[in-house]
Amino acid sequence: ERGVAFNDGEAMDSFRAVAAPISTGDQVHGSIVISGPENRLQGKRFTDTIPDIVAGTANALELEIMSEKSV
Repeated sequence: ERGVAFNDGEAMDSFRAVAAPISTGDQVHGSIVISGPENRLQGKRFTDTIPDIVAGTANALELEIMSEKSV
């Protein structure tokens, strides 16, 4: 729904991550992720700030890829 995925200690205890795909149309080019120890990624920083940064950066990269394809 938000365009990001959360890892809240599922892969490793006390480790968190927020990721978003970089895709154009049906093609996935990669992803962008911010990860770190749980004590550094807490509260609104983990639930709002970082997801906004990750999603915005993925969107900017998608737009850059699209503009490169049109050249």
